[in-house]
Amino acid sequence: MTLISGILNCLLGFFYILGCWTIVFTPLCVALGVVEILYAVKFLPDPVKSRQLSAVVPILQIAGVVVCNPICLVVGILSLVFATDPEVKAYLAR
Repeated sequence: MTLISGILNCLLGFFYILGCWTIVFTPLCVALGVVEILYAVKFLPDPVKSRQLSAVVPILQIAGVVVCNPICLVVGILSLVFATDPEVKAYLAR
C-alpha cells in the first residue's frame, strides 16, 4: 500500500507541474512520495530488514490530504491501524 501510495504521490507531484500549483504542491507530493517509496522498500525482501514500523510515515500520509490526495489519507490511516495489530508486531519481531 505504501509503495503504491508513494508512486501515486510522485506522479501527482509531476502532474502538478503542468498546472498552476507548481510552487506549493509539487515539492510536497514528490518529497512524500520519495519518503514512502524508501520506507516501503525496506519491507519488500523476504526476510524483512526493518524490525519496527515507523509512525512518522503514516502521519505524513495523513497530512498528505493537504495536497488533495485522499488515497494517501486512507493509506495512512490503514498503516497506523496495521501497526497496532499484534500479528504484525509478532511477524516483525521474529
